[in-house]
Amino acid sequence: MENLIYLEEVDSTNTYVKKRLGELEDRTVVYTSRQTHGRGRMEHTWFYTGTENIYMTICLKPQGIFYQKINNLTQYMCVVLCRLLEKYNIKPEIKWPNDILIDGKKIAGILAETKFQGGKCSGVALGVGININSTEKELLTVLKPATSLNLLLGRSINRDDFLKELTDEFFKHYDDFLTIGFELIRDEYLEHTNFIGKRIVLNDEGLVIAGVAEGISDDGELILNSEGIVHKYYTGEVLKS
Repeated sequence: MENLIYLEEVDSTNTYVKKRLGELEDRTVVYTSRQTHGRGRMEHTWFYTGTENIYMTICLKPQGIFYQKINNLTQYMCVVLCRLLEKYNIKPEIKWPNDILIDGKKIAGILAETKFQGGKCSGVALGVGININSTEKELLTVLKPATSLNLLLGRSINRDDFLKELTDEFFKHYDDFLTIGFELIRDEYLEHTNFIGKRIVLNDEGLVIAGVAEGISDDGELILNSEGIVHKYYTGEVLKS
Protein backbone atom coordinates (compact mmCIF):
# COMPACT_ATOMS: atom_id res chain seq x y z
CA MET A 1 0.00 0.00 0.00
CA GLU A 2 1.09 3.60 -0.55
CA ASN A 3 2.12 5.93 2.32
CA LEU A 4 -0.64 5.95 4.93
CA ILE A 5 -1.55 8.59 7.50
CA TYR A 6 -4.32 7.76 9.96
CA LEU A 7 -6.08 10.53 11.90
CA GLU A 8 -8.49 9.68 14.68
CA GLU A 9 -10.47 12.84 13.93
CA VAL A 10 -10.09 15.73 11.49
CA ASP A 11 -12.26 18.49 10.09
CA SER A 12 -11.81 17.20 6.52
CA THR A 13 -9.20 14.92 4.99
CA ASN A 14 -9.25 17.09 1.85
CA THR A 15 -8.58 20.22 3.89
CA TYR A 16 -5.78 18.43 5.75
CA VAL A 17 -4.09 17.39 2.49
CA LYS A 18 -4.57 20.76 0.76
CA LYS A 19 -2.85 22.56 3.63
CA ARG A 20 0.11 20.14 3.47
CA LEU A 21 0.57 19.57 -0.26
CA GLY A 22 4.10 20.94 -0.06
CA GLU A 23 5.24 18.48 2.60
CA LEU A 24 3.27 15.32 1.84
CA GLU A 25 4.77 12.75 -0.49
CA ASP A 26 3.08 11.94 -3.77
CA ARG A 27 0.52 9.11 -3.42
CA THR A 28 0.09 9.57 0.33
CA VAL A 29 -3.30 8.33 1.57
CA VAL A 30 -4.85 10.17 4.53
CA TYR A 31 -7.85 8.56 6.25
CA THR A 32 -9.83 9.06 9.42
CA SER A 33 -12.53 7.59 11.64
CA ARG A 34 -14.36 10.87 12.04
CA GLN A 35 -14.74 13.97 9.88
CA THR A 36 -16.30 16.94 11.64
CA HIS A 37 -16.67 19.08 8.51
CA GLY A 38 -16.62 16.68 5.56
CA ARG A 39 -17.35 18.30 2.21
CA GLY A 40 -18.68 17.23 -1.15
CA ARG A 41 -18.83 18.99 -4.51
CA MET A 42 -20.35 22.48 -4.82
CA GLU A 43 -19.85 23.05 -1.06
CA HIS A 44 -22.29 20.29 -0.12
CA THR A 45 -21.79 18.60 3.24
CA TRP A 46 -20.58 15.00 3.35
CA PHE A 47 -22.56 13.63 6.28
CA TYR A 48 -20.80 11.65 8.98
CA THR A 49 -22.30 8.15 9.05
CA GLY A 50 -20.17 6.20 11.56
CA THR A 51 -16.56 5.48 12.49
CA GLU A 52 -16.02 2.40 10.31
CA ASN A 53 -16.66 3.99 6.92
CA ILE A 54 -14.15 5.30 4.39
CA TYR A 55 -13.25 8.96 4.76
CA MET A 56 -10.01 9.40 2.83
CA THR A 57 -7.99 11.70 0.58
CA ILE A 58 -5.15 10.75 -1.74
CA CYS A 59 -2.39 13.33 -2.21
CA LEU A 60 -1.37 13.30 -5.86
CA LYS A 61 1.37 15.32 -7.52
CA PRO A 62 1.22 14.52 -11.25
CA GLN A 63 3.87 16.36 -13.23
CA GLY A 64 3.91 17.59 -16.82
CA ILE A 65 0.36 16.57 -17.74
CA PHE A 66 -2.55 18.49 -19.19
CA TYR A 67 -5.13 19.99 -16.84
CA GLN A 68 -7.92 17.97 -18.45
CA LYS A 69 -6.45 14.68 -17.26
CA ILE A 70 -6.41 16.08 -13.74
CA ASN A 71 -10.03 17.15 -14.20
CA ASN A 72 -10.95 13.55 -15.11
CA LEU A 73 -9.43 12.05 -11.95
CA THR A 74 -12.84 11.94 -10.26
CA GLN A 75 -14.22 9.94 -13.19
CA TYR A 76 -11.27 7.57 -13.00
CA MET A 77 -11.98 7.04 -9.30
CA CYS A 78 -15.66 6.37 -10.14
CA VAL A 79 -14.65 3.52 -12.41
CA VAL A 80 -12.23 2.16 -9.81
CA LEU A 81 -14.99 2.18 -7.19
CA CYS A 82 -17.40 0.43 -9.53
CA ARG A 83 -14.85 -2.30 -10.20
CA LEU A 84 -14.34 -2.82 -6.49
CA LEU A 85 -18.04 -2.83 -5.57
CA GLU A 86 -18.78 -5.33 -8.34
CA LYS A 87 -16.47 -7.77 -6.59
CA TYR A 88 -19.15 -7.86 -3.88
CA ASN A 89 -21.76 -8.87 -6.51
CA ILE A 90 -23.65 -5.59 -6.42
CA LYS A 91 -24.41 -3.31 -9.36
CA PRO A 92 -23.18 0.28 -8.93
CA GLU A 93 -24.26 3.18 -11.10
CA ILE A 94 -22.49 6.48 -11.74
CA LYS A 95 -24.46 9.66 -11.28
CA TRP A 96 -22.53 12.19 -13.36
CA PRO A 97 -19.95 13.28 -12.69
CA ASN A 98 -18.79 11.51 -9.54
CA ASP A 99 -21.39 9.95 -7.26
CA ILE A 100 -21.88 6.20 -6.95
CA LEU A 101 -25.42 4.88 -6.45
CA ILE A 102 -26.88 1.47 -5.67
CA ASP A 103 -30.54 1.13 -6.62
CA GLY A 104 -30.82 4.92 -6.73
CA LYS A 105 -29.27 5.40 -3.28
CA LYS A 106 -25.90 7.09 -2.77
CA ILE A 107 -23.10 4.93 -1.42
CA ALA A 108 -20.06 7.03 -2.35
CA GLY A 109 -18.99 10.50 -3.42
CA ILE A 110 -15.75 11.98 -4.72
CA LEU A 111 -14.23 15.46 -4.49
CA ALA A 112 -11.03 16.53 -6.27
CA GLU A 113 -9.44 19.86 -5.35
CA THR A 114 -6.43 21.10 -7.29
CA LYS A 115 -3.83 23.65 -6.31
CA PHE A 116 -1.93 25.62 -8.95
CA GLN A 117 1.23 27.69 -8.63
CA GLY A 118 2.59 29.67 -11.54
CA GLY A 119 0.10 28.07 -13.88
CA LYS A 120 1.30 24.57 -12.99
CA CYS A 121 -0.41 21.92 -10.90
CA SER A 122 1.33 21.59 -7.55
CA GLY A 123 -0.98 18.88 -6.25
CA VAL A 124 -4.42 17.33 -6.10
CA ALA A 125 -6.43 16.35 -3.04
CA LEU A 126 -8.64 13.49 -4.26
CA GLY A 127 -11.22 12.83 -1.56
CA VAL A 128 -13.48 9.79 -1.32
CA GLY A 129 -16.31 9.06 1.08
CA ILE A 130 -17.84 5.56 1.05
CA ASN A 131 -20.51 4.08 3.30
CA ILE A 132 -19.31 0.58 4.07
CA ASN A 133 -20.41 0.14 7.70
CA SER A 134 -23.37 2.42 8.45
CA THR A 135 -26.53 1.66 10.39
CA GLU A 136 -29.94 2.51 8.99
CA LYS A 137 -30.29 5.09 11.78
CA GLU A 138 -27.03 6.80 10.79
CA LEU A 139 -28.11 6.96 7.16
CA LEU A 140 -31.29 8.79 8.18
CA THR A 141 -29.11 11.83 8.92
CA VAL A 142 -28.30 12.12 5.20
CA LEU A 143 -30.67 14.43 3.32
CA LYS A 144 -30.76 12.26 0.19
CA PRO A 145 -31.47 8.51 -0.08
CA ALA A 146 -28.31 6.64 0.96
CA THR A 147 -27.16 3.09 1.50
CA SER A 148 -24.16 1.23 2.87
CA LEU A 149 -22.23 -1.87 1.78
CA ASN A 150 -22.77 -3.74 5.05
CA LEU A 151 -26.55 -3.33 4.80
CA LEU A 152 -26.53 -4.59 1.23
CA LEU A 153 -24.49 -7.67 2.15
CA GLY A 154 -25.88 -8.34 5.60
CA ARG A 155 -22.44 -8.34 7.21
CA SER A 156 -19.79 -5.92 8.42
CA ILE A 157 -16.85 -4.94 6.21
CA ASN A 158 -13.23 -4.75 7.34
CA ARG A 159 -12.34 -1.12 6.71
CA ASP A 160 -8.58 -1.63 6.43
CA ASP A 161 -8.98 -4.45 3.91
CA PHE A 162 -11.40 -2.37 1.84
CA LEU A 163 -9.05 0.62 1.95
CA LYS A 164 -6.16 -1.52 0.71
CA GLU A 165 -8.25 -2.99 -2.11
CA LEU A 166 -9.33 0.48 -3.15
CA THR A 167 -5.88 2.04 -3.20
CA ASP A 168 -4.36 -0.99 -4.94
CA GLU A 169 -7.01 -0.84 -7.67
CA PHE A 170 -6.59 2.93 -8.05
CA PHE A 171 -2.84 2.83 -8.53
CA LYS A 172 -2.87 -0.30 -10.71
CA HIS A 173 -3.65 1.78 -13.81
CA TYR A 174 -3.04 5.30 -12.48
CA ASP A 175 0.11 5.86 -14.54
CA ASP A 176 -1.68 4.65 -17.67
CA PHE A 177 -4.48 7.09 -16.93
CA LEU A 178 -2.05 10.01 -16.65
CA THR A 179 -0.70 9.10 -20.09
CA ILE A 180 -3.95 8.27 -21.90
CA GLY A 181 -6.59 10.25 -20.01
CA PHE A 182 -10.35 9.70 -20.05
CA GLU A 183 -10.13 7.51 -23.15
CA LEU A 184 -8.66 4.77 -20.93
CA ILE A 185 -11.89 4.46 -18.91
CA ARG A 186 -14.52 5.92 -21.24
CA ASP A 187 -16.23 2.63 -22.10
CA GLU A 188 -16.34 1.47 -18.48
CA TYR A 189 -17.61 4.85 -17.34
CA LEU A 190 -20.42 4.79 -19.92
CA GLU A 191 -21.37 1.22 -18.97
CA HIS A 192 -22.09 2.38 -15.44
CA THR A 193 -23.88 5.66 -16.13
CA ASN A 194 -27.56 5.90 -15.29
CA PHE A 195 -28.61 8.91 -17.36
CA ILE A 196 -27.59 8.56 -21.03
CA GLY A 197 -30.60 9.09 -23.29
CA LYS A 198 -32.69 10.49 -20.44
CA ARG A 199 -34.03 13.98 -19.91
CA ILE A 200 -32.18 15.56 -17.01
CA VAL A 201 -32.00 18.86 -15.16
CA LEU A 202 -28.48 20.19 -14.62
CA ASN A 203 -27.26 22.86 -12.22
CA ASP A 204 -24.17 24.54 -13.67
CA GLU A 205 -22.96 26.91 -10.94
CA GLY A 206 -26.45 28.27 -10.37
CA LEU A 207 -27.60 28.12 -13.99
CA VAL A 208 -30.27 25.42 -14.26
CA ILE A 209 -30.76 23.86 -17.69
CA ALA A 210 -32.91 20.94 -18.84
CA GLY A 211 -32.26 18.67 -21.79
CA VAL A 212 -31.45 15.17 -22.96
CA ALA A 213 -28.10 13.70 -21.92
CA GLU A 214 -26.79 12.45 -25.26
CA GLY A 215 -23.49 11.04 -24.05
CA ILE A 216 -20.00 11.70 -22.74
CA SER A 217 -17.32 13.25 -24.95
CA ASP A 218 -13.83 11.82 -25.43
CA ASP A 219 -12.67 14.33 -22.82
CA GLY A 220 -15.25 13.33 -20.24
CA GLU A 221 -17.70 16.19 -20.82
CA LEU A 222 -21.44 15.70 -20.44
CA ILE A 223 -23.15 16.31 -23.80
CA LEU A 224 -26.56 17.89 -23.19
CA ASN A 225 -29.08 18.65 -25.93
CA SER A 226 -31.38 21.43 -24.75
CA GLU A 227 -34.10 22.32 -27.25
CA GLY A 228 -31.84 21.41 -30.16
CA ILE A 229 -28.79 23.27 -28.84
CA VAL A 230 -25.87 21.06 -27.79
CA HIS A 231 -23.95 22.06 -24.67
CA LYS A 232 -20.91 20.42 -23.09
CA TYR A 233 -20.16 20.49 -19.37
CA TYR A 234 -17.10 19.48 -17.38
CA THR A 235 -18.77 20.27 -14.06
CA GLY A 236 -22.24 20.62 -12.62
CA GLU A 237 -24.82 18.65 -10.67
CA VAL A 238 -27.60 16.51 -12.07
CA LEU A 239 -30.71 17.49 -10.12
CA LYS A 240 -33.15 15.14 -11.83
CA SER A 241 -32.83 12.17 -14.15
